[in-house]
Amino acid sequence: MLKTICFCIATGFYSGLSPKAPGTVGTLSCLLAVIAMINVTSIGLADLAVFTVLVTIIGTLACSYTLRNHPKCQNNKDPQCIVIDEWAGFLVALTTGLALSGVTATPSYGYLIASFLFFRIFDITKLGPIRRVEGLQGSLGIMADDLLAGLFAGGFVWSGGYFLPQLF
Repeated sequence: MLKTICFCIATGFYSGLSPKAPGTVGTLSCLLAVIAMINVTSIGLADLAVFTVLVTIIGTLACSYTLRNHPKCQNNKDPQCIVIDEWAGFLVALTTGLALSGVTATPSYGYLIASFLFFRIFDITKLGPIRRVEGLQGSLGIMADDLLAGLFAGGFVWSGGYFLPQLF
């Protein structure tokens, strides 16, 4: 049962099992989860920050367990089906962009879309230090590059909101 729960979390509620672009599909599933949360209740920056920390901690643990115990992921440094790192990275991009912009209320669709796009750009290109932290071992390496990509993306989200406020 624990193996199934950890695999479910590590694969972003199975979104990482997509045969095409599992990282993008995983990020999109997180975006849709955030939109669903916004539609159910008005969440703000503090709620998103707590959610980001929980996804990062629980995701790292689930990722570590899945790497050790799931046959689909054993002997694989960074299995494509594990996308909880994309969830964490996207959430870091969103919360960082909102925090730097001083937005504490429910994020607009402009912030959501910008966070998605900038995060995917930095996650795919893995510029400079993002590529270096990817080399860390185990679940730490899987999570670290996406968290750093999220920080970079959050800075670009902030700058987009600063220079093009009408879009946000």
